[in-house]
Amino acid sequence: MSNSIGSNVFDILLGLGLPWFFKAVTDKPVQVRADSLERSVAVLFGIVLVVVAAISLSGWKLTRLIGVVFFLVYIGFVVMELALAA
Repeated sequence: MSNSIGSNVFDILLGLGLPWFFKAVTDKPVQVRADSLERSVAVLFGIVLVVVAAISLSGWKLTRLIGVVFFLVYIGFVVMELALAA
């Protein structure tokens, strides 16, 4: 659980923040090339929200139901990415 939350937070804050920080410091443009940057950030934030909400609703305990919910979210993510990649 901490890996999925930590990874997403790291991706958003460092992966996007560092290039913009360098631009602010050097005043030279730094290009971040991504075809679907908004969608990627929205998916990362959404996954963090789903993980925190699901664990919160279960009383901060990892149960079998939470495992099923996370598995279904993952399957939905894979299906969405495959559909958008086609």
